[in-house]
Amino acid sequence: MIGHLDGQSFSAVIVGAGPAGASLAIRLANAGQNVLLLEKSRFPRHKLCGEFVSPECADHFDELGIASAVKDVSPAEILETRFYTRSGRSLTIPNKWLSRSERSAIGVSRFQLDRLLMEQARDSGVVLCELSEALSPIVEMGRLTGLKVRSESGDVANVRTSVAIDASGRAQSLARHFQPDNSSSRAEVVAFKTHLSNAKIAKDVCEIYSFRGGYGGCSEVENGRFNLCFVMNSSHVRAIGNDRHAIMENGILKNTRAKEVLSDIELSDLWLTVAIPRFGRSNCCPFPGVFAVGDAAGFIDPFTGSGIALALQTAKLCAASILENGDIRNAELNYRQNYLKAVSQRMRFCRLIRVISAVPAVADNLIDLLSISPLFGKLVAKATRVGT
Repeated sequence: MIGHLDGQSFSAVIVGAGPAGASLAIRLANAGQNVLLLEKSRFPRHKLCGEFVSPECADHFDELGIASAVKDVSPAEILETRFYTRSGRSLTIPNKWLSRSERSAIGVSRFQLDRLLMEQARDSGVVLCELSEALSPIVEMGRLTGLKVRSESGDVANVRTSVAIDASGRAQSLARHFQPDNSSSRAEVVAFKTHLSNAKIAKDVCEIYSFRGGYGGCSEVENGRFNLCFVMNSSHVRAIGNDRHAIMENGILKNTRAKEVLSDIELSDLWLTVAIPRFGRSNCCPFPGVFAVGDAAGFIDPFTGSGIALALQTAKLCAASILENGDIRNAELNYRQNYLKAVSQRMRFCRLIRVISAVPAVADNLIDLLSISPLFGKLVAKATRVGT
């Protein structure tokens, strides 16, 4: 029920309570801001994600006050990431290369991570409304003055704010009101995710597999379960059909290593599926007073394992821009500059690697080169990271 919020004013309204939205809400609330956080789902819930939490996220957890809580859910410690080409060649990257502090990565489900962040947001004083969505922005004389929001029960309220943040992911439920309608564009790839047991993978390793039309990965999360997540070109999915077993057999299991380690798996959750129209940057400031963070601002190639890190980092940059610049225009300029500095080069580099990996002979040669030169491998690994 959100009817009681009608006419209330907030320093900021955030749409979406995933890692980007919840962490931004925590940072703003801890600085004394009056924050409303809207989430269309009921938490906790499962979410399509690789659930690989790269080392640079540890610093964010410390700052957000959830480091101890994350440790308490017993996440898997992931020391290495191994890339396997279709022809069987492999490359091992120590995950400590991915951050300045040389910490290890961890595997933790979004079910747990999002729950912990939301609970911390609530404890920080954030006004949290689950099963609620932003219907439309309220614009007066060319300026954002509020949002029209609705609860699952149908209650509608107009909340007042001059700052709204889209943290709704690829749906861009707020930013899309200020951008060209791309709803008719065909998805570039389709992503699949489930949890399973009995994967023949070392507990401290994340394995990445390339196959014709896509790539995927498998690594442990908490409670001895493994996350299996892969993306496939939409044309391949359409040719195979909707049967998940057939998609597995004609996709990721065409990789010989994946076939070996996933032969005896038992699924512990239902499959989640999401169509992804495009990779790359979107407009991080689509309208005066409107900011976008996380996947709403740009979707980085999943094989990098930096999606959660990107969410946390863009939220931190956005919070700093809002808090350190009293004028909204200056805040937008500051955020745009820092966002582009943090992610543009990395997204271009990741796209290049994705294109290269689609050509088996080129991918094999790249693997050989990186294996021969650890220093070059380390530089490539760091080039995929989000700046801290």
